[in-house]
Amino acid sequence: MTTEKKIQPYLIFLHIPKTAGYCLYKLLMTKYKKHEYIIINFSEHYWKIKELQQNIDKIKLIMGHFSYGVHKYLPSKARYIYITVLREPINRLISFYWHIYNVKENEYHYFARNMSFKEFIKNINDLETCHKVHCYFNNGQARQICCTNNIEDNNFIKNPELLSDIFIKRLLNNFSLAGLTENFDATLLIIANIFNWKEIPCYNIIKGKKPANWTISDEEIELIKEYNKYDIQLYEFAQKNFYELLKKQSQSFKEELKKYSNFNKKHFNSKTQWVNKDFVYLR
Repeated sequence: MTTEKKIQPYLIFLHIPKTAGYCLYKLLMTKYKKHEYIIINFSEHYWKIKELQQNIDKIKLIMGHFSYGVHKYLPSKARYIYITVLREPINRLISFYWHIYNVKENEYHYFARNMSFKEFIKNINDLETCHKVHCYFNNGQARQICCTNNIEDNNFIKNPELLSDIFIKRLLNNFSLAGLTENFDATLLIIANIFNWKEIPCYNIIKGKKPANWTISDEEIELIKEYNKYDIQLYEFAQKNFYELLKKQSQSFKEELKKYSNFNKKHFNSKTQWVNKDFVYLR
C-alpha cells in the first residue's frame, strides 16, 4: 500500500439510512469519475475494504452504510474528511419502516408486511433474524456515528448510555460537517464550499410511499422516543451546531443559498431520478 500523500483529502461520506443520503450519493458522483469513488456497505464490508486498499491510489471518495472508522484502512499519513447527514428521528423511522414495507428485495420485508408499525418498533428486538435492523431502529444514527466496527457493536447494545458520551466528541472532533435532511440545500452548499465546487446540479429527493390515510399515533411516537433516546439527543445537538454554523456564514452565502433553492425549485421535475444534470446552478 502506498503512503504517498494526496493533494486533496479523501472524502468519507458516512451514509445513515433514510436521510436523503442516496440523493447526496448521486450528487457526489457528478463530481468524481467512476474509478475515483467506492461504495461500501455493511453487508459487503470485508470485500469492499479489500477493493479500497487495492485501488487506494485512484480512490478519492468513500461512501456508504458503514460505521465511523473506515479511515483506518487509508494510508497512515492520509488526510481525510468525514461528512454525514442526520434526520429528525421520528420521521426517519417512519420513512425507514415504509421503505422496508414496500421493497420486496429488502431482507426484512416479510416482517414489516406482517407487523403493524407499532409491532415492528416494539418487537423487532425480540427477533433474532432481525438483529441488524433492530440496531437501525434503536438509536441507529448514534450507533453509526459511535461504533468503530459495525452497527451491531454489542458494547453499545448492552450499554447504550455510552452513545451520548461519544457522539458529541466525535461530531465536534472528527466530522467536518453533520448536515441535516431538513436543511438539505444549506448542507449541500456548505459541502460545495468545502470542496470549492463551481456548479451544483438540480436534485429531487424521491420520497417513500406510505398509505395516504396512514397517521402515526401518540403512543407510537412515544414508543419511538423510548427506543431512540440517544438519537434524539444526537439530533438536537447536531441541529444546534448546524444552525450555529449557518449563523456564521457570510451574507453572500445566505444570498446564494436563496438563489440555489429558488433555482432548484424552478427546475424541479417530479420525474427526475435524484439528479438532473440538464440544469446546473453555476456559482
